[in-house]
Amino acid sequence: MPVFASEFKKRLVRDAAFLFCTAALGLSTIQAETIHVYLIGGQSNADGRAVSSGLPSSLQSAQADVPAYWARDSSANVGVPTNGGMLQSLAPGESRSSINFGPEVTFGRSMADYYEGLSQTSESVALIKFAAGGTNLYSQWAAGGNGDPTSDGTVYQNFETIVRNGLAALKAAHPDATLVIDGIVWVQGESDIDAGSSATAAYQANLTRLIADMRATFSPTMEFMFSRISANQTVYSTPTDPDYSNYLTLRSGQQSVAAAVAGTSLIDTDGTAFTVNADNLHFSTGGQQALGTAFASAAEAVLAPGFTATGLNWTGAASTAFATEGNWSGGTAPANDLTSSYAIFQGSPTANQPVVTADRSVGGLQFGSGGGWTVGGASALTLGSALTVGTTAHVGIDVSALTSGTDTISTSTLRLGSNQTWLVGTGGTLIVTSAVTGNALTFGDDTRGGTLSLSGSTDNAGLALVVNNGLVKLDKA
Repeated sequence: MPVFASEFKKRLVRDAAFLFCTAALGLSTIQAETIHVYLIGGQSNADGRAVSSGLPSSLQSAQADVPAYWARDSSANVGVPTNGGMLQSLAPGESRSSINFGPEVTFGRSMADYYEGLSQTSESVALIKFAAGGTNLYSQWAAGGNGDPTSDGTVYQNFETIVRNGLAALKAAHPDATLVIDGIVWVQGESDIDAGSSATAAYQANLTRLIADMRATFSPTMEFMFSRISANQTVYSTPTDPDYSNYLTLRSGQQSVAAAVAGTSLIDTDGTAFTVNADNLHFSTGGQQALGTAFASAAEAVLAPGFTATGLNWTGAASTAFATEGNWSGGTAPANDLTSSYAIFQGSPTANQPVVTADRSVGGLQFGSGGGWTVGGASALTLGSALTVGTTAHVGIDVSALTSGTDTISTSTLRLGSNQTWLVGTGGTLIVTSAVTGNALTFGDDTRGGTLSLSGSTDNAGLALVVNNGLVKLDKA
């Protein structure tokens, strides 16, 4: 039944007593850690040719919560690692050049926020990366398809060695953890276009064989996520280019693999967010950030199979207007409905924070671990419940990655378009100054017990609110 303000104190006293008894008995709710491992392979756009200095400040330093094992490709001897690999925190510079980065930076950050939101203590992410610029699939990454490395290409064999070394290093660093290879980020194809019509005609079969081999070698259930050669790579996509027909053949082969092979996710990189450098070949700083985020969205969709809405990342590149397409990764704003898509605000707040300038609907809101975000505006925002976070379905607002600091929603009205749950990580605070109206609201679940502050000018007297965990403050202004 709904819990109103008069009952908050009773429930908080009861919860406090439970926590006291748990501590006194020496019980622990922390589970053995599971580390979800993602592999990264391919050629130069997997390795990264984007300049790190253009990254947001929050991503320019090491991400201590994301271990990354990687080996640098040798520019003098392509496809041969300069060492057996090293384990360190995810950071820019884990590429052939120390000033560059690839999709791992935003992919790792997004996945760490996702797993942190699921359980905060028992699940995390780690990356193993080896990519080599200028390498092809038809020979250097060739795979036998059966897990036997003897017939594999030389670069693929080096990749297999790096993965084995990475798993051993992670296990040594986390001896009590369970390592699970969940998937691979694969970015490759340019060198096969360069090789001509025979290589591009065989690309579909070669990629299908590589997927089978990786699953036989590493994990039979791993998701194979790969990006399609981009129309923004005008070095190939211009109809007058000599390689244009090969470009079309290879893209068609990639799409056919995605349609025919189960457990694959094809990333469409034709959107305006996937910008390239002046060479019209390699993804730029913005393009690589969009690429990593797109891979993370694909991985999260696999991890929450009942969850079909699309997550779109706010960039604030054009203005503060929530509805403006250019303010969102991929150049597409969340749909103006309650089910199709949800808004993501991750990393450090952008200079242009989102403002709802006309009444708008969205499937939900998701905030990362950084805090400091404000979704404002003088218009109404209607929320669906399109998110699934762990085992908690019908989530309208997910702030579960936030364990310190605050995020704020200050639209004129926040309408609940369906019955829904809001989640805030333990130690974090969500401040809502909007008038909250509409359907029933549940706050918190078994593992997330942060603080919700309803601090607007209205007392929200008609709101049906159930408090499952955490603290709800009625701080009417």
